[in-house]
Amino acid sequence: MTLAACSTGSGTGADPDSTAKELTPERISIVIPAESALFWDIYVAEAEGFFDEFAVEAEITLTPGPAATLAALVGGAADVGTPFAEQGLAAIEKGAPLSIFAGQSNTILVSIVGSPGFEDADSLRGQKVASSNVDDTATILLEEWLEDEGADPDDIDKIIVGSSGQRYQALQSGAVVAATLTAPTDQLAIRSGFPLIEEISLPGVLTAHFGTDSFLENRPHAAVRYTKAIQKAVDWLLDPANKERAIEILVERAEVDQVDAEMTYDLYLSEDVFIAGSPIELELVGTALGYLEKTNRVEGSPDPADYVTAEILTGANE
Repeated sequence: MTLAACSTGSGTGADPDSTAKELTPERISIVIPAESALFWDIYVAEAEGFFDEFAVEAEITLTPGPAATLAALVGGAADVGTPFAEQGLAAIEKGAPLSIFAGQSNTILVSIVGSPGFEDADSLRGQKVASSNVDDTATILLEEWLEDEGADPDDIDKIIVGSSGQRYQALQSGAVVAATLTAPTDQLAIRSGFPLIEEISLPGVLTAHFGTDSFLENRPHAAVRYTKAIQKAVDWLLDPANKERAIEILVERAEVDQVDAEMTYDLYLSEDVFIAGSPIELELVGTALGYLEKTNRVEGSPDPADYVTAEILTGANE
């Protein structure tokens, strides 16, 4: 989607460097699918006052999972959301009025964690394994790993469970013998005695900041302010001097132990999950589209730029 030039102003010619006191506050409704380290940039922007700095009144709502996050966006109940990228892209392909306007998680990190006694691909044959969607990135990577290990993906019974936390609960209860988990839940599971079967780390867009077309077209100045706050939050998060406070924020929001948050922080920085400037890496968007091609949710070789509104980042970087 292409927009006219936009700035941080409120439509009254405000200077991009104006303080929050000089800007008309913009209320932005944000939906996230889980309390997870994937959304650390949003947590930091709220906790450290970066939304306030750019006169953004952030209304953050936790949904039951990625599908509910998309439903809120498509239904007009939210302006911005952070679903799993391939689910958002699939929705756009079906005509959903959405677009990626800022980057978020630029590394796909997924852990396959099992119950004691179920610690390799062969042991999962005929067993129930939890993942977040039938054909999402984590499930595709799970199936590819099974094939690499000489197992048939059709030999496992995939159970769809919305969030990483809910999948861990299913693992704890014995409802499944393995699950795809993301940080910090995977760290908690492993530390609690559930064996790590496989850790997957690949370049790719796992989550991104999606906006509704209505929001991006009618309130681009608000989207730019939101993006500036997120960019400042990422810069802050990447500064080792803020490690202790960053971990504290994750502990508070994701309700995880200190040690799990510390391990997640080190993992995320070492794997370059967040990138300064929150860029949209079109090559990585293309990787996500490639997963959609594998599951026949897009045809041909779609142009990643068609799923992106680049003008918001341009405005934020001016």
